[in-house]
Amino acid sequence: QGDSSCPDEPHFVPDFCDYLTGILDHLGIERIHVMGISYGGFIALDYGRLYQERLHTLTLSGILLS
Repeated sequence: QGDSSCPDEPHFVPDFCDYLTGILDHLGIERIHVMGISYGGFIALDYGRLYQERLHTLTLSGILLS
């Protein structure tokens, strides 16, 4: 096990999308290319769903959809 702390509340995929958008806003970046691999593919897919206007491209690799 790692030594990193555990958050008090669980993080969900939309939370990661919101965090990314906050970072992009802070940096003044309007549109991005997103690639998600494995679990990151779920985050990338949801980012595209929630923030479609912020994407140039969306690439998924090794993501299991069911």
